[in-house]
Amino acid sequence: MIRTETAWVLFFAGLIFVSALVIGVWKWQQSISSPGGTAHRYVNVAHNAGLMYSFATSAIVAPLVQFSGWSAAVNIGAASAVIGMFVVTITNYVRLGFQARTTIKCAIQGRVCVVYGKR
Repeated sequence: MIRTETAWVLFFAGLIFVSALVIGVWKWQQSISSPGGTAHRYVNVAHNAGLMYSFATSAIVAPLVQFSGWSAAVNIGAASAVIGMFVVTITNYVRLGFQARTTIKCAIQGRVCVVYGKR
C-alpha cells in the first residue's frame, strides 16, 4: 500500500515533469525561430533540469518517503524541502530565460568582472 505522503511526492514529480514538457515546447519554439537553431542557455537548462528533477523526485525522493521509518510529518517536511529547492531552481532558470540575459561573474586577482550578453 502506498503511503499518502508518497502519493503527494509522486503528484509533485508529475507536475514538475509536465512543467518540463511545457518548457520543452518553449525551447523548441526558440530553436526553430533562432538563426543558430538553439534556444537560450537558461531555457535549455530549465528544460533539462525539469526533466532530471522530476526523475529524481519520483525515483529517489518517493522511495525514501515510502520506506522511511520516520513519522509522516518528518517525511513531508524533508520531501517538501527537496521538492521546494527543485521548483525554486527551475523557476529561477525560467526567469533568466525570460530575461534572455546571461550574467557571468568571475574573480580575477581580487577584482570582479561582470559580462552581459545575448544568447
